[in-house]
Amino acid sequence: MLFGDKGFDGIVAKLSGDFCDHRFHGETLYAGAGARLAFLVNDCAEKGLSGFEGLAGIPGTVGGALVSNAGTSLGWIEDSVKSVELLSAAGRVRHAAREKIKFFYRGSSLEGKIVLGAVFHLKKAQKNDILNKISGLIARREETQPIGSWNAGSVFKNPPEDSAGRLIEECGLKGLKFGGAQVSEKHANFIVNNGRALSSDVKSLIATIHQKVKEKFGVGLELEIKIAGH
Repeated sequence: MLFGDKGFDGIVAKLSGDFCDHRFHGETLYAGAGARLAFLVNDCAEKGLSGFEGLAGIPGTVGGALVSNAGTSLGWIEDSVKSVELLSAAGRVRHAAREKIKFFYRGSSLEGKIVLGAVFHLKKAQKNDILNKISGLIARREETQPIGSWNAGSVFKNPPEDSAGRLIEECGLKGLKFGGAQVSEKHANFIVNNGRALSSDVKSLIATIHQKVKEKFGVGLELEIKIAGH
């Protein structure tokens, strides 16, 4: 998420305590919305349970991963969902079965809802096979993405049958700077903060990228990151 320089006129809730817990029952996993993906990926691997390998290296929590349908070429979180626990505006807890939820590229029908947790169905597999998949995915990330820098991940969604990073790079925008923000030299779909960037710097880069790609390829890139505040 990108928050505005003037802050956010609203409430941000940090889920902790029970919301960060997870537990296994055979091949079934329950995880709270605040549970960290990295911990779940590692724990599933240690128990020889397959299904979360595609989430390796993705920062964030279960709640955000469900809403955005996080994943990679190895699989998406939707592949393992059995049901999602939700809180209604009236304060009632309900469980939505997988078939009642729509998942799509970088999104789901859970947008705008209060996610408390979810139940996932995993599959038994060889621990070494799982660990090898995870290691390979993380190695590719380290090789192709600006891991270790301050960034919010992929800025734009990939257009159908194409790559946002490729389009941005073809426009010659790698390394472009506004204030303390810069289009990554390693992956053009990442904007990195050198420690002094303002939200307005990032927004200026986003606007320039959108304009240049539209002019050169006729493609209107859609934001993957969320913008909050002003």
